[in-house]
Amino acid sequence: MIIFDGIQYAHRQEPVLAVRVGALRNRGVGLTIAAILFAEDAGSRLYTRLKSEAASRVGIGYQVHEFSLNDPVELVQETIERLGRDPAITGIIVQKPWRKTWIVSQQNNPNSSSVAAIAVQLSSSMLDSSSTRKYTQLISGGEQSEKMAYAAWWSALTSTIELSKDVDGLHPETLQSVQAGTWQEQGRVLPATAQAVLNIVRHSYAEQSGETESYGIPQDTQVVILGQSDIVGKPLYYELKNKKIAVEMMGSKGLQEKIVAGVGLKHADVVITATGHANLITGELLKPGVRLIDVGEPQPDVDRESLGELPVFITPVPGGVGPVTVVCLLENCVNLNKEKI
Repeated sequence: MIIFDGIQYAHRQEPVLAVRVGALRNRGVGLTIAAILFAEDAGSRLYTRLKSEAASRVGIGYQVHEFSLNDPVELVQETIERLGRDPAITGIIVQKPWRKTWIVSQQNNPNSSSVAAIAVQLSSSMLDSSSTRKYTQLISGGEQSEKMAYAAWWSALTSTIELSKDVDGLHPETLQSVQAGTWQEQGRVLPATAQAVLNIVRHSYAEQSGETESYGIPQDTQVVILGQSDIVGKPLYYELKNKKIAVEMMGSKGLQEKIVAGVGLKHADVVITATGHANLITGELLKPGVRLIDVGEPQPDVDRESLGELPVFITPVPGGVGPVTVVCLLENCVNLNKEKI
């Protein structure tokens, strides 16, 4: 079993990035990322601290603007818009809170509407009247209502980010450009976590072959992505598909269907899992030599004990994808501003 060391990988990348930051600074271009943080989310607080520390090491400024999950969405939007107009800010990120943390905050806030009402209120500003009526019918209550309310809240924030400063690829239009395969020519970036996953997969093949990390993924590779989020699953799926790599994206239901069919994931050369379901992936589902990229949070998606002696390449949680994501975020900031020199 090969266990990828994300911390060591990130530390090797930082000096290279610092040189690029210095070259920009020598031309009069200072880089500063502004982060929107929601105080109730412990994971976001940790990630923000790690990103701030890494930014400092490579010479990028890192501002933190803290809010409560109970603050009106308009208040947060006003700050994002102000940062978008500020020429000193060269990158904006909204640190995404865990969905369950957001839902609990709404339920415990006496001044908050129901999550269903929140979804309707937020969506009405983005949809026409007929779409809003359809949306309202869909969110009759329960978990589906909560998911849609959270998605509407998140979209209301990310849609406010200035595209030229969308350092984490969060704006809906950025995802559209990834889907179309035009993100590079439009001067945009992949979401940092998606970029980190691609870098790790390329690294694993380069290590095996002894070659440099170019695109690095063999054309006959079979990739399975578990999880369909806008910042991991979908951008990875579109990017790999546009590169003519055979890729399949599914949720936990799709995986269960493959398990029932008795095939599991044994056809996959690379499994990228970002579901948040602890120990979802077990050794009996996999073939020898598979590359397992675990983006599980806060617990790993892969049950490592079940792998036994199965020869695999695996990213641990923590210490795998996370540190590489931090470096990719900082690299995105450089890439968004490289034309200024």
